[in-house]
Amino acid sequence: MTFREMNLRIFRGEPVPHVFFQPLDGLEALTPLPQGDVSPEEIKEHIGDKVLLDGIPAILFLPPFTREQVMEMVEKLVKLFHPRLVLGISDELPESGGAEPIERVRLIADWCRRRSMRAERQAVSRSAPEAD
Repeated sequence: MTFREMNLRIFRGEPVPHVFFQPLDGLEALTPLPQGDVSPEEIKEHIGDKVLLDGIPAILFLPPFTREQVMEMVEKLVKLFHPRLVLGISDELPESGGAEPIERVRLIADWCRRRSMRAERQAVSRSAPEAD
């Protein structure tokens, strides 16, 4: 069975259990709703401790979807899969849509930077010696 055939079976809801037991570190092309037909929670349930590559449905970068909907998906993916996530667009950034898709990528990048800096500050404060 080819990788494409496995993905098609997964998206149709057919069991392809052997793909999840392969010696792979991560899986790509498991695009969630509204572009695919599985929820992020269903993906998490089936891939276990494997790394999810991508995850943000490309369709969320185009109208009628809003920036808020993109960010809701980003936050959900990070909450479900961190630290086993390489956040990206499934499949690729749409060429149509003018500058808006790029602005949404910038929004995601800014959110990731802020989250990373906040986590770094928390780690430093936890490791700081207590005052006597």
